[in-house]
Order: sequence, then C-alpha cells, then structure tokens
Amino acid sequence: MSEHSQQALANATNSASTANYGAIFAGLMAKGIPEPEIVPRVNVFTYDAWIALGRQVRRGEHGVRVCTWVPMTKKDDAGVPQPIGRKPKTTTVFHISQTDPIAGATASAEVKAPAPAEVRQSAPATRQRTTPAEYYSEQFTPL
Repeated sequence: MSEHSQQALANATNSASTANYGAIFAGLMAKGIPEPEIVPRVNVFTYDAWIALGRQVRRGEHGVRVCTWVPMTKKDDAGVPQPIGRKPKTTTVFHISQTDPIAGATASAEVKAPAPAEVRQSAPATRQRTTPAEYYSEQFTPL
C-alpha cells in the first residue's frame, strides 16, 4: 500500500466531522443503496482509502462528491511549516457494495459490510442536520 492510501484511510477514520453525512446518505440512496446499509467511516470511504483496505472500486462506478477541508501551511523564515488555515477540496466517496476485494492484497484493516441489524444498532436513530450557520462556524474556525 502506498503512503498516500494509508494517509487517506487515516484521514477518513480519524475525522469527527459529520458535515457531509447528509450528502453521503442522499447520494448513495439515490444510487439504490438502502439507508440502513450506509455507515460513513465504516463502509463508505474514498477511492484511496478503499485501496488501503485492500479493495478496488469497480470500473464505471460513480460515487458521491463531498467537500473536505485540507490544512494549509506556510514555511516561516526558518523553513518550518506553520499552519495558516484550511481550504475546501472536493473528493468522491464510494460504498463497499461498489468495490471488490483485490486479489492477493493484504488489507491494513479488515472491513466487512455490516449486517442491516448491526447498522441499526450502531447508527443513531436520526441523523443530526446541521444548519448553515453551524456548518460554517465549524469549518471556518481560525487557527
């Protein structure tokens, strides 16, 4: 696995933001995936994160576009990178049903599609909707 794929997986699993959940649920349900089977950060990842997990997105599959926030740095006079904020970047996420195992690949973590009963027990009964004011105050926090 490449370092880039490992970093993509770490970013996906360590983030606490739920800002994209609405878009993920709406987009994947429009593709025919039932809502109880959609669990972001469990069975919904980016292309590179799936590669790190030993799975390949099938050719021709279309994912859901979401916006992420990438930290920006600027080198100071000593050449040390200093954080200066974050910028938006769009990426695409895919459900596990849109992937196949890579033959002979060793996954860094085992991912299996949870049974619908497991999803219902682990997922909250209702998704929290974020108002635009809450979303932007969270995303544009100065460093």
